[in-house]
Amino acid sequence: MADTTNKYNLRYPEDGDTIDAQQIEDLANDVENTFNSRTAVSATHTVSLQNGWQANANNPLVFERVGDVVFFRGEVYNPSAGANTQVGVIPAAFRPTFERYGPFPLYARGGETKIARGMIWDDGRVTITDFSALGTTPGYGLYGSYVRVL
Repeated sequence: MADTTNKYNLRYPEDGDTIDAQQIEDLANDVENTFNSRTAVSATHTVSLQNGWQANANNPLVFERVGDVVFFRGEVYNPSAGANTQVGVIPAAFRPTFERYGPFPLYARGGETKIARGMIWDDGRVTITDFSALGTTPGYGLYGSYVRVL
């Protein structure tokens, strides 16, 4: 009789089993299903911006989770240099496992290159500090990824 592995639940023949085409096909299907389930985008979230922060309509701030890895991308700007640093909040499923992810550099191009710092906190806050006022796109580009340990 075929048994299964503990880690991946893949079927394989036991000692003394005669291997046939169906067992090979079953194993191949199990490998494909396991791979697909571990690499599928399991959740996507577009951040609702706060405190005067705005997004480039063609590049909103989006978080995606693929297995245990969170990817984020988007462009934001704020016309007020004295604005609150909190850009928005992400749901628990996308939050870093530990205290924070960052700081990571953010760049914007306008008449000059402007540099700021981004942080993603374990309570879901997305913050940008040391930013300059930008009234329109191009804004600050947020791009990165981190592993979320469950």
